[in-house]
Amino acid sequence: MDTDVGAGHAARVSENHETVSNWHAAAELASFSFYEASNGTERWAGGFAGDGSLVEVISLLDGDEVSVQSSCPAPGLPRHTRRRVAVHDLLWSHVLGGDGDLDLPYSVTIEADDRAVSVDGEVHEVPGMRIAGDRQWVGTLRLGDVTVKITTASSAALGLRICSDPQSLPALPPEPH
Repeated sequence: MDTDVGAGHAARVSENHETVSNWHAAAELASFSFYEASNGTERWAGGFAGDGSLVEVISLLDGDEVSVQSSCPAPGLPRHTRRRVAVHDLLWSHVLGGDGDLDLPYSVTIEADDRAVSVDGEVHEVPGMRIAGDRQWVGTLRLGDVTVKITTASSAALGLRICSDPQSLPALPPEPH
């Protein structure tokens, strides 16, 4: 069955809970409008859930990648659990993205870092965090019935918009990434 999900795109809602193995098919299964950076360049398909419940669009902003993951909110997922997931994402990037050996003992300080993000011209205060001394930032906001998680090392002002033409996104990042 096809449904119009509003100002975004038309998405096919799976009635038989099929799973898919490529981004474009997952985007078609999404039952919600998903977001991308409105002031980014060179956008491409990112991660996804095989049932269309999560869709990521990546773009470049001032040379830094901006990941925008849109998903249906998990019912009953407590705030402290969502915060732990954000900390996991920061640590994953910090530890695996770095060069050289990790000298032990190793400690990090995670700091609150809320940022203003424009969504279709409306400014939202996005609660977020980063590791002290690291540029990587993770912030999460709720836009209607969609949870949006933004991950970037860019300090530039960020804008979001609904991804209006998901089929135009290439499956791979532009060279050289």
